[in-house]
Amino acid sequence: MTVIDSRVALLDNIGIGYGDASTTTLPQVLVDTGAINSPAVSLWNGTILFGGVNKAKYEGDLYSFDTVMGNSSIKSLRINMDGISINGSSEASDEFPLDAVFSLGTTNTFVPKSVAQALNAQIGVTNVPDESGQVNFSCKTVPQDTTITFKFGKLDFDFDLEMFISRGSFEPVEPWADVGDTDLCYFEILENKFTDSYDGSIFLGSNFISRVYSVFDLENDQISLAKRNTDDAPDDIVEITSGKDGVPGAKGSPGTRVGGDLSMTALVAATAMLIMTF
Repeated sequence: MTVIDSRVALLDNIGIGYGDASTTTLPQVLVDTGAINSPAVSLWNGTILFGGVNKAKYEGDLYSFDTVMGNSSIKSLRINMDGISINGSSEASDEFPLDAVFSLGTTNTFVPKSVAQALNAQIGVTNVPDESGQVNFSCKTVPQDTTITFKFGKLDFDFDLEMFISRGSFEPVEPWADVGDTDLCYFEILENKFTDSYDGSIFLGSNFISRVYSVFDLENDQISLAKRNTDDAPDDIVEITSGKDGVPGAKGSPGTRVGGDLSMTALVAATAMLIMTF
């Protein structure tokens, strides 16, 4: 097993996703050099694991979903998403399923206009989004005891809504603090104002990706998801093998199929252990 630790690497800069005719991705380079057996990576809580699954870092079932093309001709880390709800109330349910891109270099999450409007209305925000698609509101009106759910087939990810609200530009919200009337909070799920080719897509940024356990299997064009285990459990790393069904323990997708900064901390290989920190 080989382990590499880096707190400065951005995923997009080191080529984790799909390459093109002129480039070779880092996972494929590791396969070509014999370091790992399959061009696959696992992500959880700011950690990248090449060529393996850490069973100690997720709970429940690990489900695999086929990637889709969506409205774009560009191959990307994209699967279908079946809904977003707040306290069990589905928002813009007629719009789903929608293709959702795992945007590893993006901090916030972006959704189509109709979904953004439904979410904003549900939490009582009436302000018009700014040019980036973001709305702000008084921190005193931050909804309490509110759950937002991201749905992929039968797999639901439930989070406190406060996890997707920040004070000022970057500070996390602390609703228990005594804030002034002019203190502004920002919703970190924004209206997608990207180019037309991505108009109907959801972009899941690091504010979502870092809170789930995900496996990107580039060989089989699949993404596997599970709920992240937040306990400090000892590692239980299993190799991802080459070929079909190479992700250990993953189940077939139960879903509908329709045609931020993270740091690198681990690389799995079937060799001796080497730890490098820089």
